[in-house]
Amino acid sequence: MFGWFSPSNEKRIARARKFLASGEHMYALDQLEGLQGPEADAVRAEAREALVALNCSEAIAFATAGTFAKAAEHLELAGRFAQGPDASVRAARRQVRELRQSAKPPKGLALANDPAIQDPEAADPLFSLPPDDPRVAFAMALEAYPESMRDRLIGLGPDFASAVGLIESGQPALAVQRLSAFVHDEPVVRYERARAAQAEGNLALAVSDLKTFGAAVGHARIGRVHTGALLVQLLLATQRRDEALEHAVGDDLAVQGARAMALEALGRLEEADGLAAALVKKAPRDLGLYKLMARCRIQADKRLEAMQVLERGLTSNCNTGRCGSQAFDVEAGRMLAQLYLEDRLDEVRAAELVAQVKANVRQTGPVEAYLDALTLRNAGDPEAQAIAARVLRSTRKGSGLAVAVTRAFPALLEQEAAQPPS
Repeated sequence: MFGWFSPSNEKRIARARKFLASGEHMYALDQLEGLQGPEADAVRAEAREALVALNCSEAIAFATAGTFAKAAEHLELAGRFAQGPDASVRAARRQVRELRQSAKPPKGLALANDPAIQDPEAADPLFSLPPDDPRVAFAMALEAYPESMRDRLIGLGPDFASAVGLIESGQPALAVQRLSAFVHDEPVVRYERARAAQAEGNLALAVSDLKTFGAAVGHARIGRVHTGALLVQLLLATQRRDEALEHAVGDDLAVQGARAMALEALGRLEEADGLAAALVKKAPRDLGLYKLMARCRIQADKRLEAMQVLERGLTSNCNTGRCGSQAFDVEAGRMLAQLYLEDRLDEVRAAELVAQVKANVRQTGPVEAYLDALTLRNAGDPEAQAIAARVLRSTRKGSGLAVAVTRAFPALLEQEAAQPPS
């Protein structure tokens, strides 16, 4: 009836076309994941081409503004979406290099031992290299570092640049191995090895490196990442909650957000909620803070307050809360729809949220089926119980979803208890 186990390929392609028409190209690609055939390939190619053009345009815009670290990020994304040599990406890289050459070069940008520095005509040797040379991407990535750290990395030479490049090329284990040759002489390198270790799944090494990095040079923002916040998040991921809270110090918003997460993990819900509420005044578009507050309020049985904060989060980017230019937050939408449906409130808004959730997931699953079951339950449809039973069978016993299903459909517990032991 609801098709939550296996939506048809035709529906997924239709959704992808809808996203494509509205300019939501990433959602279009998500819908097409795993699909083959001429029709899917054509839509996929159109989405990728649009994303290449968008990121090339963004790269040039950031470079024109002198923000070369952001330009590098968008060039990297454009290259990924192009999936091979692409004339527009090459042209964008060339334009960014020209803009970079016309700007004042960062101190010591040329890597030591680079033979290009011997060329007296090369005023900026790295940006005279071919655009696909890994040292070019590395040089641009260096601009994400604070200048004091950047200067310490520049002199490590092309072997270090190549080792860092292995992270982005999907070889984190080899990157860890090669970066290990540098960490004892230069502690700043430990951030790069932590990135490689995290990508490899070696969270213990990533935590160790980030702790050493912070002790040696001090935590800082590197591009979009704050190293101190990352350390807290990895400590939480390894269940070291008390230690995570100890390291969540500093005024940076990312660090304070991580501190709120640590407080929540420790069950200090009122403190976590209060901190997140203070932070959201400074970062009103951070949906993670709204969801954290909602989780705390649900656990404290303040369900109406949880609904209110989720509504504020979903409407924080525009006046109506239905702005097509902003990505819909699926997790927040699921949470809010579930609260409305479980408590039998605002059926129209609940139906709207369920529709938005389904339109923004690659494939509907047990959570969406549970929302369908609640919708039918509230309408008095007897099919609700059967769908809820299927969800329960497909869900790990004792999980949050399983608990929610049995709370909403208590007869399922009675059926389970009545069954003879196997």
